[in-house]
Amino acid sequence: MATPYKRQHYLPAAYLKYFSVDQVNRGRESWVWRFDGQAQRQVRVDSQCANNFHYSKNEAAAVEAIFSATETLYCDCLNKIIADSELSERDCGILLMCMFDFYIRNAVHRNDTGQEEIIAYRRRLGIFYSQILLKKEGLVTNADVHAHILKYWRLEIINTPRGRVLMTSDNPSIWTSIKATRPGLHLLILPITPQKIAVAFDIRHIAYVTKQMSEEDYLTVIDSQIHNAVTSVYASAQFSDENVTAMRQRFSGKESLGCQTNETSWKVALASLPQEFHFSFLRHTPPLL
Repeated sequence: MATPYKRQHYLPAAYLKYFSVDQVNRGRESWVWRFDGQAQRQVRVDSQCANNFHYSKNEAAAVEAIFSATETLYCDCLNKIIADSELSERDCGILLMCMFDFYIRNAVHRNDTGQEEIIAYRRRLGIFYSQILLKKEGLVTNADVHAHILKYWRLEIINTPRGRVLMTSDNPSIWTSIKATRPGLHLLILPITPQKIAVAFDIRHIAYVTKQMSEEDYLTVIDSQIHNAVTSVYASAQFSDENVTAMRQRFSGKESLGCQTNETSWKVALASLPQEFHFSFLRHTPPLL
């Protein structure tokens, strides 16, 4: 008899299914193109980004309940976006929380706690809300988080250039700092379909310009997915021979992002953007403090 909840996804199949080859009947059993640094092939969505008891053997059912609830809400938001329905404030909040969580729960983080991964995940979650998002000492409540996000964060959906198709990766939520002297989390980018990305930003530092990305924006987003990938990138369409050659070279020079969690701290790998900014759909909001 199979053990319930043994196979645990560190990137939800609920996320990856939106990049499946069949863009009409998307599901966990759909197929997606994967490039692993050497070669490409089609793989089933639910076979990817998972390990046996990745988070917990002792709390397997509880872990499944927690993550599956979040994933259901994510799918509700994505289905609205695909149907060209307007997202509510609540929808935007849910999608932003998923952009946070897809990174915090990812296998890119080495677990040096000596305990199950679910313990390391909870430690990262606590550090994120207190030290990274709110930068507040002591207890942080759900009300604190909600108020902070409503006041300082915005989310927009940006479209690719006509005819361009996005890839994603096994670590797709890109956390970015735009100030090298005082790094912090200012910008998040997550490919959500082959034609759209979700962009979340701190309005104290960044302002929104347009829903359409340029060709240069598109290439930057693609490169960021390759840079962030742990082992693989994914797409709804087969990669060209030219792209495979270029990505193979890019993967060969990749270094570990060096993320790790121990008993007291969490090392985060923030991407960086120079002051000049490379996204035409956003701009700086001066002054950067």
